[in-house]
Amino acid sequence: MMRPKALVLSILVVLLVCIPAGAATSEREVPTAAYPAYTSGSLLAFGAGEAMLTVYGAGSASAVPDRAEIRFGLSGAGESIDEARQAVHAVAGRLEAALSAAGLSHTLENIFFTVWPAWGRGEEKGPRFEAAADYRLILNRPEQLGAALEVVAETGQLRVHEMRYFAADGAQLRREALREAVRSAQATAAYFARALGKTAAETVAVEEVASAPAAIYPRVNTEEAGLDRYRVYAFVRLTCRLK
Repeated sequence: MMRPKALVLSILVVLLVCIPAGAATSEREVPTAAYPAYTSGSLLAFGAGEAMLTVYGAGSASAVPDRAEIRFGLSGAGESIDEARQAVHAVAGRLEAALSAAGLSHTLENIFFTVWPAWGRGEEKGPRFEAAADYRLILNRPEQLGAALEVVAETGQLRVHEMRYFAADGAQLRREALREAVRSAQATAAYFARALGKTAAETVAVEEVASAPAAIYPRVNTEEAGLDRYRVYAFVRLTCRLK
């Protein structure tokens, strides 16, 4: 009796042998995807007369960035933990007021805070505690990124961790990318099925393999070149029954 692994290998060998080089499908019939490496498939047998085909599909969606983000750190010190915390919050308060006075449409969020004893000072006089906090500044108008950086720099604590552009409706872009990935996988399944002399019938399962945005970072000549499009990529695995 043939083992399951040997059965699968035999089917794959038959698949390779039964597609002669001279009978290649024309290029226009070959499905295309955002990443050609994901245009692949595998054939599995589950019993006499029944086979399942698994393929991968890739898709993407893009939009002009309508938001900019700056992540930066602020610090402070005090004789107590509360004083150190208040020192940081005071700097953040002045920054919030300066951003509003500059007419910047924004949202300022505290995303991390820590405080620790000021070790190693010896007899030196100074605050007993130091504190640090990370903030996220979201700008509703990406073109205001430069002006926002100037305002942050005026606090005297310009410790920027990251700057990027993005689209506010990233969830919608992800849905569009997934739909394109499914269409790509369906086209790939139909292509492999034709090569086998079969039809890709019922779709048994669709699974998202990965979904990730491509971050856009500021460039020196942004004003001249304009912003790159914010793009989201999605990858799916689709399994269908052949008949």
